[in-house]
Amino acid sequence: MPIEKAIQICGANPARANGLYPKKGCIRPGSDADILFLDEEFLVDTVFARGRKMVEHGKALVKGTFETN
Repeated sequence: MPIEKAIQICGANPARANGLYPKKGCIRPGSDADILFLDEEFLVDTVFARGRKMVEHGKALVKGTFETN
C-alpha cells in the first residue's frame, strides 16, 4: 500500500468520521500538528501533539495531570 493511502486511512479518515478534520488528521497551517512515528515493528517511537514532543524512543516525556511515575 502506498504511504499516502496508509496515512489517509490512519489519519484523515478517522478525523473526518469523528468531525475533527481539518483540526486533526492532516498537517497544515491551523491544524494541531499531531503526528505519530512508528518503528520497524510498528511500535510507537515518537509522538508530537499540538507541536510538542510527548514521546521519544517509546518513552513518555510528558506525564498526565495525575501521573507520578
